[in-house]
Amino acid sequence: MNNKLILLIEDEVVLANNYRQILEYSGFDAFVVHAAEDGLNFCKNIKPDLVLCDIMLGDMDGYSFLTHFIAMGHQDVPFLFLTAMSDNINLRKGMMLGADDYLTKPISAKDLIESIYSRIHRKSQLCHKLSEKIQYYTNALALKDDSLRKVAFNESHKIRGPLTTIMAIITLIDSSTLDEESALLFQKLMPLCHELDAVIHESVQYIETANIA
Repeated sequence: MNNKLILLIEDEVVLANNYRQILEYSGFDAFVVHAAEDGLNFCKNIKPDLVLCDIMLGDMDGYSFLTHFIAMGHQDVPFLFLTAMSDNINLRKGMMLGADDYLTKPISAKDLIESIYSRIHRKSQLCHKLSEKIQYYTNALALKDDSLRKVAFNESHKIRGPLTTIMAIITLIDSSTLDEESALLFQKLMPLCHELDAVIHESVQYIETANIA
């Protein structure tokens, strides 16, 4: 897991250097910028393995940077806000925009590195599962069997049935009755369901249009 590239966006130079030392001591490659625009320019050519971003920046705030970052196609990159702003309103805003975690300054080196390892490990697990799925379908396609389309159709419906039920239940729940933490998690359920449904749809489409004759 070492040698992962961490993009750090922090306008306080001394603090940024401290974080850089912590990251490099822990085996990460750290690229540090002090302005959001510099971070966006960096990401045009290089895709980091994780982003640590302050919220209060000089040229644009961290929320705007995250929005632009995702628009560049980096929505699969773990994104952690690192800020002194710890109120629930800012926490909710960051998570709604797609942030994976919200770390409050001051933070110990131990907690910082554990949070980074946790998010990178989670992404690695998801990539591994996706790789297994891709390998499964690749092997199935190699069989050049017409029954593959039936398998894909049946399996997708096995997943989509419960998924549709979950999505229907979500629309019936009044999030205003939930506590703040539960409401925050609840708000992320429907987008995740739509993402899963899109993956299922794209997988079935790929199989149906592949040349298996």
